[in-house]
Amino acid sequence: MDPTSSVSIGCRIVAEFDEDAGLSPAEAESAAVPSKLQAQPAGNGMTIEQLRAAHQAMPFRPFTLHLADGRQLYASRPEFLSHSPSGRTLIVFQADDSFCITELPLVVDLGVYAPRSPNGQAS
Repeated sequence: MDPTSSVSIGCRIVAEFDEDAGLSPAEAESAAVPSKLQAQPAGNGMTIEQLRAAHQAMPFRPFTLHLADGRQLYASRPEFLSHSPSGRTLIVFQADDSFCITELPLVVDLGVYAPRSPNGQAS
């Protein structure tokens, strides 16, 4: 997924944005429902415990980290996210081997995408 085509979703669960499946950002936005993994309000930042809850969820659900400067980092698979031992520094990789390094205090919220059903459709 091209990071420039990510959907601004805040702390909501949305249908997974998959360009190959033809789900547009508007369709993903309209499928939003409240999330159980909401971050603290903007300004308080995300904690490592909140990030770990999404990162280690079984089954894993892709998510987007929203940064204070407006950037969005999409973690499509658990192995695409890494953090330092302290949890302060994050590295988010993309399928094309590009990556972004950021600091956890800059993450203002986390958007978790809806799980896919066995037939590949967002449920």
